[in-house]
Amino acid sequence: MSSDIIFDEILDEIIALKGNNLKYISSEKTTKIIDINQNDKIISATRGPDVVNISFDRFKLAIDALIQNKPIHIDTVFNSSGNDRTIIETILCHTSHIGYMKAKTGRNKGKNKVIQYFNKWIHDTGKICDVSGEEFKSDNDDFATNEALNLSSYKPFLLLAGISGTGKTRFIREQVKDYPGQKNYCLVPVRPDWHEPSDLLGYISRISGKKEYVSTPVLHFITQAWIHIYERISEVRADGKIGLSQEQLDHIPPFWLCLDEMNLAPVEQYFADYLSVLETRHWYTSPELTAFNDNEGVDYGYVYQCDPLLKADTLSQQLDQNARTELAEKLGLDLNIALHQQIWASFCQHGIAIPFNLMVAGTVNMDETTHGFSRKVIDRALTFDFNEFFPNDFDAYFASALQPKRLGYPTWSDGRAITEVPELEQYSKESVTFLKAVNEVLQQSPFELAYRALNELMLALLAHHPANTAELVAIWDDFMMCKVLPRIEGDSNKLRSHQTADSDKSTESSQTEPNLLTDLEKALAVQFGSHWDGTRPDLFNCKEAAAGENSAPAETPHVPCRSKKKLAWMKERLARQCFTSFWP
Repeated sequence: MSSDIIFDEILDEIIALKGNNLKYISSEKTTKIIDINQNDKIISATRGPDVVNISFDRFKLAIDALIQNKPIHIDTVFNSSGNDRTIIETILCHTSHIGYMKAKTGRNKGKNKVIQYFNKWIHDTGKICDVSGEEFKSDNDDFATNEALNLSSYKPFLLLAGISGTGKTRFIREQVKDYPGQKNYCLVPVRPDWHEPSDLLGYISRISGKKEYVSTPVLHFITQAWIHIYERISEVRADGKIGLSQEQLDHIPPFWLCLDEMNLAPVEQYFADYLSVLETRHWYTSPELTAFNDNEGVDYGYVYQCDPLLKADTLSQQLDQNARTELAEKLGLDLNIALHQQIWASFCQHGIAIPFNLMVAGTVNMDETTHGFSRKVIDRALTFDFNEFFPNDFDAYFASALQPKRLGYPTWSDGRAITEVPELEQYSKESVTFLKAVNEVLQQSPFELAYRALNELMLALLAHHPANTAELVAIWDDFMMCKVLPRIEGDSNKLRSHQTADSDKSTESSQTEPNLLTDLEKALAVQFGSHWDGTRPDLFNCKEAAAGENSAPAETPHVPCRSKKKLAWMKERLARQCFTSFWP
């Protein structure tokens, strides 16, 4: 049956739906078709208090994608998500051949809800049907495989800590394995004599008698990441912002910069510019995006902006034309290509910012040759105790039972974007309660958490999209390991809890009494419930498929709570050495 015939049949059903309240897939909100103008080929439907006019062509585009019988995330169909995306999705799901699957439910292992067309009637017109059950499975269910093996990180800066030889550098290199032919991996060994940002980003030299910019592999790699973005979107905006669609985003891989032995030099010194600019990365939230699209007359699905790492005046004012041209060539730009000319002009006008597809990962060893980390660094990173998240199993050396998921770059920066995902509303409220319970223990100590921690916990929910309480607890547990426990260090006096410590007792006796770590254990035991003494899903690994299997296994591996084990280790170290920290 041709797509035109299928479209006409679905359109007849849509006409029959006029005037009905149609419930959204993932919330209690509704839309209503109030008019269908067949002359102008426009369907008018409500979106809250507003009316959205949607062309037949938009529906036809979605239907053409659906009739391949493969589950699709509706955002990937259009050049942008659009203000009408949810309306189109809702209306189509009320027709008799189209069903829906919520994120991480049944057959759908991915983080996004999807809809699917069937070559048969599956429900009455005006009703909706959940097709996540195995009875709806088809040969085209490969949508779950790739998503199950991939995970969006909620921070683009990672610290991989662990003893030497655990595979930290290899782990980073493996992240680009799915992108053969792409030059999206760069290994940079950190030198002990690095003490300022110019060691990473380069500097202006006059040794030759004229001003020239001495570039670095890091700056070259950052530029290549930007070139890749611009070549995919084929547009360089005059305001320096990046506007793109979901489809374009799907074709932009992460660029992994590995800073090997990152703390051989003081990170706070040579990495200062990156640490500051990292906080200026901003993805527009839905209200911001709607306002931007309306003001600019565009239809982007995403808009990204960031302050420059290398400021514009360094390029445009401190270098002459010859020096700028020479630098452009060093960075891999071909100024004979029109698009590259536009990219370079944008750099000279706005500076070179952090590209959204750049993932920075530092490998970390703690010994007598290395430097520690300040909370300024830890607060801006995701810290992974590599031995806990990706442990070496000697028995599985030749045939590993687990496969680490590939990590992608985040597409959120403001945790309040979670209000746009109704299915996460309850989990976000419970997570606020959880973080308040943790902060109750940490208050009046140097380790108290602020808004950044709350924002990043919401980003973690968006990245992992929990489907149940067990997965929510797993997010909390990993959040403690990645964001909270790495900040805690000190002796018995520094770790004395305001809730239980007795200031009149000696330091020696206080070591055996409840302290901040003990109080954290009690708080987490309450918040985690039965999972504290049991297990929880492992969100960063999946089980290796057996020989001959083409899809990822549905079963998720489970592990004991990582923070419980780490807190016990930190307490034992405090009792034994009168000092403790997260770092091995």
